[in-house]
Amino acid sequence: MLITSEILAKKYAAAYLRCYRDELSDEKLERLAFFERFLATHKGVLLSLTIPTLTIEAQTHILQKMADHFHVTEGLQKLIALLIRHKRLVLLRFVLRLVHDLYYQGKGIIFFTISSSHALSAEEKQQLLAFTHSIMGSSIQVRAIFAVEPEMIAGIRIKSDIYLWERSINKLLHQVQQTMIQRVGL
Repeated sequence: MLITSEILAKKYAAAYLRCYRDELSDEKLERLAFFERFLATHKGVLLSLTIPTLTIEAQTHILQKMADHFHVTEGLQKLIALLIRHKRLVLLRFVLRLVHDLYYQGKGIIFFTISSSHALSAEEKQQLLAFTHSIMGSSIQVRAIFAVEPEMIAGIRIKSDIYLWERSINKLLHQVQQTMIQRVGL
């Protein structure tokens, strides 16, 4: 995303939170995150809604139906209408992501994706959560989503929007490759 788009998305998200922070709950934010993941997976949805021949009323109607399907709040429907009027609908996914992140950041909660090359047991997951919490300090609450990435070969990656910690064969191979490229001078 371009820097100007990122700044705009952050301004829309911050404005939304100023107006609707008190109405939000973990459940509502989870629905919002689910809607954002849907838009991330189906990138063509927002792109198709920006076709110039599509009227603002049609765009609003389609997104209203989607918002109803995902049970998003009335405030979010107003945000969608505002983005349509400002012809910045393509920012919606990023605004949703930032609303989620800024809300929890304000509460001292950081979300991580913990990836491993294989499925982890419940005990291993607890150990990784404890490790992540020890890195972040006691003032930060850690929430995590666990994912399996076989291409890592072997290892663990702990990643948020701001932080990254990784120990894996894949990372080691990448470092060796970079060293070889530097030595050869490519």
